Amino acid sequence: MSGEPDYESVHLKAGLRPEKYGWRQRRADLLRRIKDAGGVNMLNKSDLAREYDVARSTLYNDFERLAEYADESLGERESLDGEALYGRALRKPLSDADALRQQGKHAKAASVGKEAARVFRWQSEWRMTSELDELLERVEALEEGREREARTNDFRIK
Repeated sequence: MSGEPDYESVHLKAGLRPEKYGWRQRRADLLRRIKDAGGVNMLNKSDLAREYDVARSTLYNDFERLAEYADESLGERESLDGEALYGRALRKPLSDADALRQQGKHAKAASVGKEAARVFRWQSEWRMTSELDELLERVEALEEGREREARTNDFRIK
């Protein structure tokens, strides 16, 4: 392995605020959050950067390291890929609905299927909104940089 710690065995001290975490604790906490949420794409990176009091670039570096960690130590069955985890989460209710339909319990099967579809739509909308928010933040940062550069150029002696 690449010398990275086993993030699943890193102890998070009770009562310690996330902004006080070192990089090992932050990555261990991020790994837990990724698994709880069902994937990296289900997390709001801007909120996390503020919570951990780190730059977004630091957070993206953490995600890259965690992806490497997952590839090396957890294998495909524990992939951090949100799509794979999300697909697995939806297969169970859809499989249950199919079994109910085969038992002749069509109304119950339809109800389970509709609930799975509702969850799928909600998570898809949430993910798109989260990604749009992140894109807008990047655009704003670029615009601020362009404005700052223009102001700097205005004060240069020609």
